[in-house]
Amino acid sequence: DSQSASRPEDIWSLDLATQQTKAISNLNPQYNNVRFGKIKIIDWLDMQGEHLHGALLLPADYQQGKRYPLIVFVYGGDMGSDKANRFAFGWGSAFNPQMWASRGFAVLYPDVPLHPGTPVDDLISAVVTGVNKTVELGIVDPSKMAVMGQSFGGYNTVSIITHTNIFKAAVGMSIPATDLTYGALQFQGGSASWMGYYEEGQGGMKGNPWEFKERYYMNSPIFFLDRVQTPLLIERGSLDLISASSGTVFAGLQRLGKEAEFLEYDHEEH
Repeated sequence: DSQSASRPEDIWSLDLATQQTKAISNLNPQYNNVRFGKIKIIDWLDMQGEHLHGALLLPADYQQGKRYPLIVFVYGGDMGSDKANRFAFGWGSAFNPQMWASRGFAVLYPDVPLHPGTPVDDLISAVVTGVNKTVELGIVDPSKMAVMGQSFGGYNTVSIITHTNIFKAAVGMSIPATDLTYGALQFQGGSASWMGYYEEGQGGMKGNPWEFKERYYMNSPIFFLDRVQTPLLIERGSLDLISASSGTVFAGLQRLGKEAEFLEYDHEEH
């Protein structure tokens, strides 16, 4: 099979004699008359001087010299540039960036390498400098930028808006615990099954909350909601145990007089 950033996955044949290819399936006919955006790989230095890349999907009607609104799709630990040749960045139909590109948005999926104990600092270092690069290139209108993410990317989204006000809107979907101590110790089904995730897995703390009190605190965006100036839309499924505590972000923002909305979908999971 074959796919690209601007062509959904289909089955193709290759004539070995002529080296000609031919599509033999049309799995998504609804896309046949859609104008898709094209990918541009950009590169920049993060705040620590690390050389990063990102997949920048240009609007379908892109004109050089014109500035466009930007959506940053973020997922810490993922190298967005590695997904540049995959349709929908490999996220499937639920988060298809071509949906936004076909409506006049640019979409950035940045590299976000993470290091032990510093997921939020690493995130800010990579994302803010990557966004600045899109503005420097003359592609993006800095007054029309949004950030969004799902699952760990939802946690990333909340983390970002507690540390920068460059985005005019944010969407956090299926957000896991934003208090990492609670996340590590949450007791479900007779056990605290998330300890390994936070100590040695994606949570990135490399130890328990008693060893690294400050580390757990500094990477828990729930404690920094008072800094938020970006309107936030929170979405979750009612059956999703991972995002069960995401309502605390909404409650906190409400208590602080911040702009937030909370959507919960019945019978939906993560």
